[in-house]
Parts: sequence; structure tokens; C-alpha cells
Amino acid sequence: KHTLTAQFNRLDTVEALFDEWPGQIACVILEPVAANMGVVAPSPGFLEGLRALCDRYGALLVFDEVITGFRLAPGGAQEYFGIKADLVTFGKIIGGGMPVGAYCGSRALMEQVAPCGPVYQAGTLSGNPVAMAAGLAQLRHIRSHPELYVSIEHSAKELAAEMRAAAAAHGTDVSINQIGSLIAPFFTPNGVTTFVDAKGCWSAASILRPPSLKRCLFPPRTQKRIFKGRWKLSTRFLPRCKRDCWRCAKRAVSCGKRLSVLLCGCIAKRPSHPSQHISIT
Repeated sequence: KHTLTAQFNRLDTVEALFDEWPGQIACVILEPVAANMGVVAPSPGFLEGLRALCDRYGALLVFDEVITGFRLAPGGAQEYFGIKADLVTFGKIIGGGMPVGAYCGSRALMEQVAPCGPVYQAGTLSGNPVAMAAGLAQLRHIRSHPELYVSIEHSAKELAAEMRAAAAAHGTDVSINQIGSLIAPFFTPNGVTTFVDAKGCWSAASILRPPSLKRCLFPPRTQKRIFKGRWKLSTRFLPRCKRDCWRCAKRAVSCGKRLSVLLCGCIAKRPSHPSQHISIT
């Protein structure tokens, strides 16, 4: 009851909620690149508009960078788009794949957390030495090898191009969103820029269960109606060479309605304060 929902890339829906709940919205929470409905990049001016709205109404801007953190750039989406959030969350990338998470913000905000402040926070795996060692090794590596970001983005662009070519060769309608190393095909002739667009892809199609998990890529939960099974497998990858790009693209579209692509599941946002907050999907 303390969460208000607005639409990703629809700044007007966010502003309408601020107007409807004056002085009651504590923060706006979102993925700067919506990667839990496929991959949907922010439209020009969207993140800038959110920053301006939060400043105007005295709310915090919170970025969920579990996926984009250290992936789009060493400074994550904040660096990539040039937008500073008030609070940012990170996932196991900071542990080199080991189980760990973190949140960060300004000194003024972080000093509200115990032992400096009244907000108590603890976790079973907080400060796990193995995860910390793995995370430090990975973060030091990407800091000393910034060329990695050019390489993985180039691979993603090649994969997108090969998938478009494979789709055209098989007469399959596909719209491919790609930013940095993030990529998602949507089986629709129209562009996908909002949750409504993503949810509508292939909604009426009849999909057959694949004979082998090794030969299938699954759709995001926004396109869950195209698959009847309880698939929870999530995969993100980048081919290492053009041959792999072509093989991946061919598998994704050559069987038409039998195959689809999964890049991620859904994430649930839960309020942690009695004040209202906006979750953007």
C-alpha cells in the first residue's frame, strides 16, 4: 500500500503521481536500464527528467544497478548516462559472482545507518571474506582494463546485427534492443520502449516446449504467455566470435515460434518506510 507504480520511459506518469501525492513521496526507484522486462533503454531526457522531478519535490532518486552496475561502464549507469542518483544498489558483480549485495549513497544518507545513525541493517553474508576477495580482484581488473567495455559492446552489436539478419532470412518480425553488453530480442514488428510494449510481444503466439534446454533461449517474464512451462532459467552471455554470434542468432529465430529469448525474470520492490515511494516498471 506504500508503493505507487509509474511507467518506465513515461515521465508524465511519474509527475502525475507527485502531483497526486504532494509531500508524501520519499523516493523514486528504478533500473536506469529496464533489464527485467527484456532490455529497454531510457528514452532521451527520461532519467534527466526524473532527476529534476526528485529535486523539485524533495524525493530521493534510487537506481537499482544490480544489472547495469560495473557493466555499462566502471561507474555503471550513472557514469554512462551522466545522471547522479542519491542511492544505488549493486548485486553479486561486486563479489565477482559470489553472493553479496551493497547499497551506497552520499555520506549524509549513509550516516543514517547504524552505528552512525538510527537505521539498523545487517546481513548473513555481510563482509564475507571470500566474496570480498573475489570482488576486489574483479573490480581491480576492470579498472585496469577499460578496453573490456569496448569489446563487449562490440560483441553485443555484432550479435544484434546477426540476429536481425537471421530474422530477416526467416521472415520473422523482431525488434532488438541493445545498449552496452545488454541485448534483448522482442518478437514484434514494433519498437519496444515501455513495459506495455514488452508485455505485448508474441502474446497470441502458440509456442511448443523445446526438446532440449541446450538448444533454447527463453523469453523474459513480460512475455510469459508465450511459454506455458515454469521456466526459471536466466541467462546472459556474449559470444566470443562472429561464428558464435551467427549460431546464437540462427537458433533464436530459425525455428520461428518454437524458440524465444529469455534475458531475465521480474523483480519485486518492497517498501521499507511508511512513506510512499514510486517504483517504475
